[in-house]
Amino acid sequence: MQKEKEISEEIKITIRKYKVIVMSSEGSTYSEIEKQTSFQIGTISKLINKFYEYGDVLHDRRIENKRPSALTEEAKQMIEETLAQNNRTTIKELQTMISEECGLNISKSTINNYEKEIGEFKYPQIVPILSEKNQQLRLEYCIDHQYDKFTNVIFSDESSFQVFRQTKKIFVMNGEYTQQIGKPNPNFSIMVWGIHLIL
Repeated sequence: MQKEKEISEEIKITIRKYKVIVMSSEGSTYSEIEKQTSFQIGTISKLINKFYEYGDVLHDRRIENKRPSALTEEAKQMIEETLAQNNRTTIKELQTMISEECGLNISKSTINNYEKEIGEFKYPQIVPILSEKNQQLRLEYCIDHQYDKFTNVIFSDESSFQVFRQTKKIFVMNGEYTQQIGKPNPNFSIMVWGIHLIL
């Protein structure tokens, strides 16, 4: 005996929608249809009206009424290429570029919506600039002192209050990593130093 395939919940709902039309055409009342399909009377009315207006209970008015994008394929390609070359390009700059090169008067919100489709603006990740020599020295120090108890040792630490900060976001395409930029040294900062002694 062949096992019947399971019907998904979405298909079951679709069958119930068409059942509304069949029962209505056979003269069933809304109350009778409600008992058989579990749809509320308001939903039943909408399904019947949709069927007589569009010929299908699954018709999606949102697709029919959706306006085409004001951005042409040329304009979209220009936005992607420009942001790939310079991830700090502003919407105003893109708007001016599209107007001059494509002859289109595109709103900032339209450009912003397309940017959200292809990526997002993020702050660059600030990472310390360490030479290979300093990296190796730090690794060797950790290896040499990994079993130390650090008794009678003064620990010190410092905190930097920086004038230099990265406050401008960059555009990152979907699936790409946030760009890393080096932190200059000196970087116009004030250092606060503290110590702690373990006895």
